[in-house]
Amino acid sequence: MNGRSESTLANMDVPQGLDVRPSVFEDSGALVLLFLFFYFMATVFLMPVLAPWAAPVSFVVFFQLLAIGLAFDLADTSLALLSPQPLDLPRLDTITNRPGVAVLMLVCDDLVQEAIERLCRIPVGDTAVYVLDDSRDSLTQDLVDAAGLRVVRRGTRAGNKAGNLNHWLKLFGPQHEYFIVLDSDSMLPDGFITAMLGYAEHPRNRRVAIFNSLTEAWNRHLPFPRLLSAATPLSNWLRIRTSNRETTVLSVGHNNLHRTAAVIEVGGFDEEFVAEDVAITLRLMRAGWLSKLVNLRSYDAEPGDIFSFAKRQIRWAKQTIQIQWAPRERLPFCVQVQMFRLAWMYLGTFLYPMWALLTAWGARSTLKDAHAILSALLAGSPGGIRGLTPFCVSLLLPLGLLLAKLPFLRAARVPLREFIPHVLLSWAITFYLMFAVCRAQLNTILGSAVQFDVTRKRFRRVTMSSILLNYPGLWLFLLAVSVGLLGNPLALFLAAPWWCVMVFSPVIIFVAHGPKKQLPIMEHSLP
Repeated sequence: MNGRSESTLANMDVPQGLDVRPSVFEDSGALVLLFLFFYFMATVFLMPVLAPWAAPVSFVVFFQLLAIGLAFDLADTSLALLSPQPLDLPRLDTITNRPGVAVLMLVCDDLVQEAIERLCRIPVGDTAVYVLDDSRDSLTQDLVDAAGLRVVRRGTRAGNKAGNLNHWLKLFGPQHEYFIVLDSDSMLPDGFITAMLGYAEHPRNRRVAIFNSLTEAWNRHLPFPRLLSAATPLSNWLRIRTSNRETTVLSVGHNNLHRTAAVIEVGGFDEEFVAEDVAITLRLMRAGWLSKLVNLRSYDAEPGDIFSFAKRQIRWAKQTIQIQWAPRERLPFCVQVQMFRLAWMYLGTFLYPMWALLTAWGARSTLKDAHAILSALLAGSPGGIRGLTPFCVSLLLPLGLLLAKLPFLRAARVPLREFIPHVLLSWAITFYLMFAVCRAQLNTILGSAVQFDVTRKRFRRVTMSSILLNYPGLWLFLLAVSVGLLGNPLALFLAAPWWCVMVFSPVIIFVAHGPKKQLPIMEHSLP
């Protein structure tokens, strides 16, 4: 370890600016207060105008979909406005005595040839490169061996990714002061490792155990990943201005640097949970170690098709529910808030089918009712205008949020021509996968074991028929809602924007895959 030694936690002083036991107003206080403010404002302004539209239960569900997401979104953007410059950690420009660091790429029958070729370009010296291969496929193993890197295999897949990392820690961990975790599709730009060590070696960061980078997609030359990742620069722009307001942030699981002594001190990665990244954050936090975000870009690959994306999304939903059972004692308020937001990202999916069914079946109307509203509107009657309020809200609210983000889009250099299709695709995927995601969460809540389903990295040909046949339960649901709307045409008219996205979600997803011909990787896709 180059003659260096790691101090134990007990021998370390808390560095200035990194208090591990802050008050609520020093971590998530501002976010929570802003969230409550915007949620209250939404309740005051949206509830009176939307309440007359639908049956009470349907209204409550729709309101929650609008208000909670709107409040969190506005809270984040408000905090970003308070920080025009990135809230980055201090970093050393030069390191006189470079510590030992290992780069670990984890592979499990999902090798990405472009990524491992990039890994081979890391300069030798103080950086040791390992491939932790849990593959069972002989072809994948041969390709890993052909790369000429140091390969570490074990005789089991017990503990999933956490078990693989713990196996390496046991064999080689004490030889390296730091290690960087990469997924099989990760790529690091030149200078990344040196810059990360500059953060890790700064005296004020000595209680930080995990340094997370800002990931972007390197496979944007493909149509579907390009639309999926269109808003990533905006997300990163907001994160680097808001995340480090928290005492600690949840680890992103890859493309991040770990302080080996801290991870070993807490017993390594928790093999009980598939979400090993969140679990290690909680373990470290209880021991007084932090996880932070730094202003460094790194790269991974977005799924190349809807089926790979669905597999990843369903796994994330299951592991997010599972991690909610992790021990929460001695965790600060900021971590509790982040865990709630993480859970709401997936639990909120249950509200979508509830809202659709209650809207369709929660009240009865006739074509005469719809005609009466249109006639009143054409006649300039205030009653007709009020009757169209839900329709206007469902259109103007997303448009208003889009307009509010225009300055951020410009600052993050996100083209509007990509951002709008990205939003449309996101909603289409949400509706398309809502039953699969809800079923996965329900099974996990009821005690089903969570398996690490590896995301397939090879491109699968996508056709309209394959999209339609992959989730047949969705069409039974749409049929049930359609029958209900036949007896409630007024609801169909007032909820038309969302209903159109739901019905045409397979078409939107199919078009998002673009031409069938695949383009080669462009050299400028990764700096």
